[in-house]
Order: sequence, then structure tokens, then C-alpha cells
Amino acid sequence: MPLTDIPAASFRVTTKRARKSSKVQIVRLGEDIRVDATTLSEYSFRESDGISHDLMTLIGAVKFADRSLRRHHAKCWARRIHIEIPVFRLSTWLMPDVRETLVQCLNYLTGDSWSFEFVERDGSAPALQQSPLSDISLGNRDIVFVPFSHGLDSYGQVRLLQLSEPKTEVVCVYADARSAGGHRGALKRKNMAGVQYVGVPVKVRRLHHPEGSFRSRPFMFYLLASLGAIASGGNRVMIPENGQGSIGGSLVTTGHEPKHRSCYPGFTAKLSNFLKALTGNHVTFYHPALFETKGSLLRALAERREGVRAILNRHPSCSCDARLASHDQKKYHCGVCGNCLLRRAAEYSARLEDGTEYLFTDLKAGSLADALRPGGHNVKLKFFADLARNGVRDMQRLADTGTASQRRAVQIAAVDLSRFIADDIAVTTTKLAGLLEQHALEWSAFLATCGQDSWISKIARG
Repeated sequence: MPLTDIPAASFRVTTKRARKSSKVQIVRLGEDIRVDATTLSEYSFRESDGISHDLMTLIGAVKFADRSLRRHHAKCWARRIHIEIPVFRLSTWLMPDVRETLVQCLNYLTGDSWSFEFVERDGSAPALQQSPLSDISLGNRDIVFVPFSHGLDSYGQVRLLQLSEPKTEVVCVYADARSAGGHRGALKRKNMAGVQYVGVPVKVRRLHHPEGSFRSRPFMFYLLASLGAIASGGNRVMIPENGQGSIGGSLVTTGHEPKHRSCYPGFTAKLSNFLKALTGNHVTFYHPALFETKGSLLRALAERREGVRAILNRHPSCSCDARLASHDQKKYHCGVCGNCLLRRAAEYSARLEDGTEYLFTDLKAGSLADALRPGGHNVKLKFFADLARNGVRDMQRLADTGTASQRRAVQIAAVDLSRFIADDIAVTTTKLAGLLEQHALEWSAFLATCGQDSWISKIARG
């Protein structure tokens, strides 16, 4: 595709009033991007050297730009995005390694072409409070920061971490500031001592018809967790996603979309490189469930008598808009999106088939319409049919990846993966093959219980 046909935009972040321009979109700090100084203090920055404020501006600018510029999904995926950002520590941001590693990180994550220009910011950085993590021992190196989505994987891995490392303190960076109370309450009801919660200190003005892909989202949460880890001295960040989510998106792609790398070790390695160039500190990202399925997580929790049904009830997985999956003023898991299908297969493997209420509840029905829960009507059936088709096919394609005919693809994936983890190619290949085999076993067993004539089995067969 010619470069002129690729969506492109330039954004200028500024603290000053500026004239509108047809070439550059003006982004006002304090209006379009707002930084909560109190929440920022929770990341335990002990000195106000400006870097912390600069990073919040960067996070807000990346989110604003990513959500503002729409992709041409039918033609191509990539976009060209340029951002001018005012910073307090200009000399640091002008170092070649800083800009280079930042661009590499975002290009790899989103599939776009990013570029940055840094300019001097007027004034001095506001002072930050001291020792904000009151429940955490900042001198304790046995401390782990976790990007916490309130989902099943993040909660489950936090619990497993606490059970295996009872002396380790945990800080959860929760993903949605609007639901902070729910996040805090859900964990505190489990009486998990040693868990602290910090919110996102950056807010971006709500946009009309934003770009829905939002691939840069992990950049914000992983970066915030990393900053806290560096400041606390622990330097460890746990990525709780299971292997189907972490690696599956790199093995199974859709249409023009590039590989999905939000939880992939390649992204966390590149983010670590950026942080090293910027701060001089090394952050260790570790993926405890990289070669595990969601089903294995549920079984591990059940083996430790964690009350898995109650956990399932409190921690959602559905990626569908709540307004579309509601019925009789009650929010359900839709039951057909990729996340719900993965959850349903995991529930079956852990013998928890009735652990979640779904909008499309009947797995044995011959059609999707017949699968709708009793009384369900006025749903957008075509929307859910497309969602189900994509979700089932992705699950089946990932299962097919482990077959003998796909051995070459698995070997290539293992070579790439081994560049970012501690294992060599041979060990990585064995572990990856084991993950794919386990996924195929869980998925095939789930399909078998649905029956050959079910709507889900029909889609899986193509």
C-alpha cells in the first residue's frame, strides 16, 4: 500500500494555548491529559527529578494518539504516529538509546510506526509525597508489582504467588480507576495480607468514536508497574496471563492484524530495554503461566481449596460490551467471545461447567439463536454470530497449531520465544509443544461434550 494511503497524524502535547492546525493536533496537558499528583505519589518516587512526570505525560500522549487515529481495518493495519512531548529532563530524553528503545517497544507492541520529538518543558517538576505505599515495606526486596485487570488470571496468579511465596509482598496496579473500590474489595474479602493497590495516575479526555484496537494499553500498565518496582527496590513485575493468551496471539492472527504481543515476552523484554536506557535500572518481568492453560490455573486453585466457584463469580473474563451482553438488567458473560470460550473450556477441564452464567448458555443447541438463555430477546444476533465465529475458529486454529503438519511453525515460534526467556531453543520447543498439546486436549474434550451437532462444533469444523 502506498505511504499516502496509510493513516498518519501528528500530535503536539503542550501546557500552553496554541492555534489549531490542520497538520498537527494540539493536546493540552491539564485538559486532554490529566495527571493526578496524589496517585502518582503512590508509585513511591522518592525524588522529584522530573522523570516521573515526564513518563506520565508520555503515557497519556501515547494513549491519546492511539485512540484518536482510526485504523483502515479493511485495507491495512499500520499507522504512522508522531508525537511532540514537553519534558522536564530534556537531556535524558534526547539520548539516542532512549528514543530508539521507546520506538522499538511501541512499534513491536502495536504494529504501527511511532516517532517522537522531545522539547523543553517550562518550570520545574512538582514535588511528590514521601513513602506513599504505607502497607508495603519499601526496603523489602521480596516485593512484586502486578498489572492487575481484576480478571481470572491476574487474581489467580496473585493467590498462587502468595501461597508459594508467603513472605513476598504484592502491589497490584489496577487497570480501571473507575472500579478501584471493586478491585480493592474483591481482594480484601479474601484477607490477603501484604497486598497494596495503586491506581492509574493518568486520565485522557473521552474521545468520540475512538479507535477500538487500543494495542498500546499494556504499555501504560506494564510501565506503571515497572516504575513502582524500580522505586521500591524489588525490580520484579509479574505478568499473570496464561500461555494461550500470551503466546496464542502470536501464533493465530486475524486478517490484516499483526501478531498480538500484549503479554508476549518479546514486548516485556523491549520495555525492559527502554527502562534501562531511561533510568539505568533493570526490571525483571516474569511470566509464571507462560506455558500453562487457563484450565491449569483453575485446577491449581481448586487443589489448594481456594473456592473456585466463588472466584469465578467475582472475576470476569468477557470482552463483550456490557450493554450488549445484558439481559433483564443483569450483566452476563456473553459466552461466545474468545475470552468466554477459553473460560468455558477451562471450566470444563476443571469440572466447573456451571461456574459462570452466560447469555448464550446452551452449548448443545443446534444454532446460536437456540443457545440464547430463556427469555433472551432483542440481542444483536448477527453481532454475536460474528463474535462466536471468530472466537471458535481462533480456539480451533490454536489447537491445530500443535499438529504434526504445523511442526515447522511451532519450531519457528520457539526460536523467537527463546530469545526473550531463560530457556534454550530445545527446551522452549518442548514447553511450547506441551502448551499446545494441553490446549488441544482441553478444547477437544470441551467440543466433545457439546456434541457433533452443536452450533459450536459446526463452527469449529468450518
